[in-house]
Amino acid sequence: MGKSVAAAKERAKRDAIHAVLFQGIIGTRYRNPMIEDPEEMDKDKAYWKKFFGVKDLITGKPDKKSSPAYRNYVTVPLYTIDPKDKRSLPNGDKAVGIVVQVAYDNLRKKMESDGKFQNFGF
Repeated sequence: MGKSVAAAKERAKRDAIHAVLFQGIIGTRYRNPMIEDPEEMDKDKAYWKKFFGVKDLITGKPDKKSSPAYRNYVTVPLYTIDPKDKRSLPNGDKAVGIVVQVAYDNLRKKMESDGKFQNFGF
């Protein structure tokens, strides 16, 4: 969801990365979160604000001056948005059904190099 289709696409990409990192994706081989410490975002708010390109981690309000790192690890294939999957919500926001692809291995290497978790050879 977002104020525009473009904003909704960005939120979908950001939410996908967040899910892989902190929640896991049920029904896939990535069912366990990459980062298992539920307090990680609170421990290093500055890092995560910069990584996700937001002013506030709770609201997710974008920081227009930033170049968020998460964008390096997620793509939206061109064929994924069907016009039937676009809706306007009562509050004026746009909802878009979208498929995203997360570069899991590259994201994992980034988290390892940034010290967000240890690779124990799994």
